[in-house]
Amino acid sequence: MKKLYIVLLVSLLLIFAGCSTSELKNEIDLEGTPKVESMLVAFNEGNYAGFSKDFGPLMQGAMTEENFIGVLRPTITEIIGEYEEGTLTLEKVTKQEHEGVSYISAIYKGTFTDEDGDVAVTIWFTDDDDMKIETLILNSPKLVNIYG
Repeated sequence: MKKLYIVLLVSLLLIFAGCSTSELKNEIDLEGTPKVESMLVAFNEGNYAGFSKDFGPLMQGAMTEENFIGVLRPTITEIIGEYEEGTLTLEKVTKQEHEGVSYISAIYKGTFTDEDGDVAVTIWFTDDDDMKIETLILNSPKLVNIYG
């Protein structure tokens, strides 16, 4: 469990320069947003296969089925509830580089059943034709109060 929190914390602390372009944002909205929506719906269902189907190698290694079922899903649903399907909106997209590898960072807003405000859903996609999900970060007022 500590390993998961360390990975999430390190991801939060990494701030990279990048510019958002409308062309990139449109591409991510068309190709990436359906992957994130599908992942969050599978999260609600407790369906690990659906949740992880678009993961890249880093995320596959960090978010195993055991971590999903035993830590992530019960913790998140207890604090902010389940994702409300269809509420995901893409807010910002940037290209970023980490250790010589290019990623696309996408920040979404979504609604969860037990959170009063928006939940920020940050995704790092691989910057390639497959656009795999390499990082998932959820942030909201209730999550900040628990872990902040």
